[in-house]
Amino acid sequence: MHRRIPVWLFLLFILFGILFTVGFGWTVRHVAQGYTFGQIGKVAILIASYPSLLKETLYETGILKEDVTKQLDSDHKSIHPQWIKNEFPDIDGFKRKNTFPPGVINDSGYLLLSVYDHERNQAIVKLIRINDGSTVHEWVPHIAQAKKLRQMIHHPILLDDGGLLFHWYRTSLQKVDVCARDVWNIDSHDFHHSNEVGPDGEFWVPTVINPSPLHKKYGKFRDDGIAKVSQDGKLLSVLSVTDILVRHGYRAIAFGSGEYHWNSIHLNDIQPALYSTKYWDKGDILVSIRHPSTVFLYRPRTDEILWLKTGPWIAQHDADFLGESRVVVYGNDYVWGKRDKPFIDEINNVYVYDFLTDTVLLPYKNSMTKADVRTDQEGLQEILPNGDVFIEEQTRGRLLRLSYDQIVWEYTYRISDIYLGMPKWSRYLTEGQVNHILPVIDANDCTN
Repeated sequence: MHRRIPVWLFLLFILFGILFTVGFGWTVRHVAQGYTFGQIGKVAILIASYPSLLKETLYETGILKEDVTKQLDSDHKSIHPQWIKNEFPDIDGFKRKNTFPPGVINDSGYLLLSVYDHERNQAIVKLIRINDGSTVHEWVPHIAQAKKLRQMIHHPILLDDGGLLFHWYRTSLQKVDVCARDVWNIDSHDFHHSNEVGPDGEFWVPTVINPSPLHKKYGKFRDDGIAKVSQDGKLLSVLSVTDILVRHGYRAIAFGSGEYHWNSIHLNDIQPALYSTKYWDKGDILVSIRHPSTVFLYRPRTDEILWLKTGPWIAQHDADFLGESRVVVYGNDYVWGKRDKPFIDEINNVYVYDFLTDTVLLPYKNSMTKADVRTDQEGLQEILPNGDVFIEEQTRGRLLRLSYDQIVWEYTYRISDIYLGMPKWSRYLTEGQVNHILPVIDANDCTN
């Protein structure tokens, strides 16, 4: 015989449920706003996150598949971490309105593209011949099923043996062979942003020093490091950017001004000098640190800062050597936290600083204005042999080649009419950089 629950007890359960729901919602809201409630706050956030974590797991494992026809949400955010809103419906690959522009047909170069492939449900790298848009080769590295949704391949380097050097999203540095099979990896550090080859074949990659001696003094603090890696995957050295700046009298740049911020440096590019000039030696490195809007020239051999300049670029994201006396800087020129017109000039800028004249020029201002180039973060440039500039406008999913005054071509990796795949530090490669590698690629059957 079943006993009936008293009405008063039933009402008490309802009241308790209402009070718990209101209290739980209040706690989650305040934790999200920055308040802390110890373990209670952590548990509340964990419970609140469970539905989204479950959904993400189903996507990660392939049980659910992203809908490429689903419209953007109310915040215009993609349903996928590596997809972005398609702002360029007339562009598909190198075609504009289904036609290859003359600038594409006349371009003898190649594109090394790191992007998420929807059909394979993971990030891949493509070597694309520009003049006909054909894919010459693909690298499809192994990614654990549980990481496929978010794992990104950053700034791949095409090596002479047909393999690639790249790092995953804030994790290990890896080399794969021509068939994308693992050769070696370094998983002792969190690598991030650029990958570059030095004059002796060594690799220079930003990393995070963790644990850092600075943690004891400042608590949470991101101590970015300059990592040097051998061709066979040995970590040769790691230099602290903070330590370099402080020891050479630039601690104000290292720690900023105003309210303390744990990520005051944000190293995003290390560019090694491949030749010597009057203004730098072979083996020197050009270092870009975004948050203080600063670029400096450093000589590891003698531990010297040879040159340092803050601005006119703002929150820059790439720095390169050019010719005998110039350096090039990709200025995002974006003010963080400013919601109304955060782009200072409404576009990004490519700055050219000349040591000889101590002047800064904006040679691509006209064409960048015509193309409306503006990525709020990331982004890179490469000055090509004829003076054109290759640009990755990452957070809008577009690659461009610009002359001083004209748009030569544009490229997007279209997933659907609504979405583009987000490129992750692509490279423009000339015929001379690729031709000797093509026979190596052709000699390997990677279908087995």
